[in-house]
Amino acid sequence: MSNRLGELKDNPITRRIFGQKKTSVDPLQIMQNGESALYDLEGLSQHEIRLVMGYITNLYHQACSKRTNQQSNHYLIVDEAHEVQLPVMHQQIIPKDRARGLVLILMTQFMDQLKKELKAAITEISGNIIAFRSGKETAQEVEAITGFKAEDIRKLSDLHCSVYTDDEDGDPVRFFVRTEPPYILDHQG
Repeated sequence: MSNRLGELKDNPITRRIFGQKKTSVDPLQIMQNGESALYDLEGLSQHEIRLVMGYITNLYHQACSKRTNQQSNHYLIVDEAHEVQLPVMHQQIIPKDRARGLVLILMTQFMDQLKKELKAAITEISGNIIAFRSGKETAQEVEAITGFKAEDIRKLSDLHCSVYTDDEDGDPVRFFVRTEPPYILDHQG
């Protein structure tokens, strides 16, 4: 126990996060107010990322059961999800919390980086896959899951993606999306 606590106590980053009496991260307030929160984990070690994101993800999981407006979805988006594969994701959030309006969106470059349990929860329970242009192996895996042709996935242009989801009757739907490029201002406005 002392060794485990030492990891939190001796590291200045985790000590600052976990050494407080009360956290300033309030997922319930964020969800109730329809706000978004970005957590920048750049510069943290993989171990620190798992600790911090495990804590934040569990806060979201606990908060979603207390929401008063569970019909309004809140999107918890995790980039580089292969670095943060936590049991709460495939055991609680994907199968249970989505009914309470907490939608987990996991982003990764290679699906084979995801653990078997997490990948099964995504493909068998969630059923929502958004794929951008991919290499041969990933495109073949997307084809096996979604029915999109691997060649179509490999040839997607910039700002295009394929979407696999279910309609209101639970039937699979496949379509392509094109988005406008972001509007970028120069230094003069």
